[in-house]
Parts: sequence; structure tokens; C-alpha cells
Amino acid sequence: MSYRATRLSRQVCAPFGVRKRPKLVDVVETETVPKPTVAGWFFVTKGDEREPIGMRIIETPTDVGRFVNRDARVRFTAYVPPR
Repeated sequence: MSYRATRLSRQVCAPFGVRKRPKLVDVVETETVPKPTVAGWFFVTKGDEREPIGMRIIETPTDVGRFVNRDARVRFTAYVPPR
């Protein structure tokens, strides 16, 4: 690569290096979690029923419809036991 091509590629790529990546996972430390049910190959939380988390980490999509449609920007909630 020539010096000019290298300089040009750095100028073109610079704005992408500055962009912040969006936060896709919200971590919640809790003793109890919404009771998860299996829907296909992933967990879904429905209703107000809760259960103790124990030593598990449970990660669920915030918007199941967007997750099923394979939206890359769907957010997740990860429930973890307290330290």
C-alpha cells in the first residue's frame, strides 16, 4: 500500500473508531428473578411469579418479538446473583 492510500484509509476509518458501541446487556444483581420459561431455544420471563436465582445467570431478551426476528440491536437483561 502506498503512503497516500494508507493516509486516505485512516481518514475514512477515523470516525468509526470514535463511535461508542451501544450497550446491549443490562446486568441486574438480584436474589429473586422472574420465573423463566423456555420458548424454543431461549428463556422468556412472563408474569409476576418470581423464584430464587441460586447460583445461576439468566439472560433474557427484553423484546422477544425483535429477538425472534433476529434484530441485532435487541437488548438483553442478565440476572446474576449478588456478590
